[in-house]
Amino acid sequence: MMQSTIVYIRSVELSLSLVPVTPKGFYMEIRSATREDSESIAELHRAETGRQPYTTGIFGQVANFPSAVAFDGSKMIAFALSQQFAPDILEITDLLVSRSHRNTGVGTAILAHLEKQAYGQYASLILCNSILYEAPGKRLASGFYERNGYFPAHETGNTTVFVKSIEKD
Repeated sequence: MMQSTIVYIRSVELSLSLVPVTPKGFYMEIRSATREDSESIAELHRAETGRQPYTTGIFGQVANFPSAVAFDGSKMIAFALSQQFAPDILEITDLLVSRSHRNTGVGTAILAHLEKQAYGQYASLILCNSILYEAPGKRLASGFYERNGYFPAHETGNTTVFVKSIEKD
């Protein structure tokens, strides 16, 4: 049975202060992605990046590895995809939040959902943060990953490799 979480987003905690997201906030559903979500993921990717996604890869990732999608009503607003990097390491390959929902806590919520699925199956999560293409408003998300417990393991100047341990203490 698929688990789904309904979250009411009204404010985000930043440096111990609450910042309003929208005047009324919004309800968000977060759940694991399914094969049926593959086309919506691809559509959101195209709309936000202007690039054609590798749709066969999306289908395989949601079918075989931890993933997350977020909806504001019936509209998909974010997704996170992963794949196995090594027997005990999961790579987060894509995390995208629509421009209209950035800086509202959506990214943190879908990342947490994906991490929860990975816990117990993998010892660590890894991801590469770099600008592979130019797009309006696109920027590195290093601060986002650091706030969510990832630490930089390697930097090249254009790319930072982040790692997070999810083993039991």
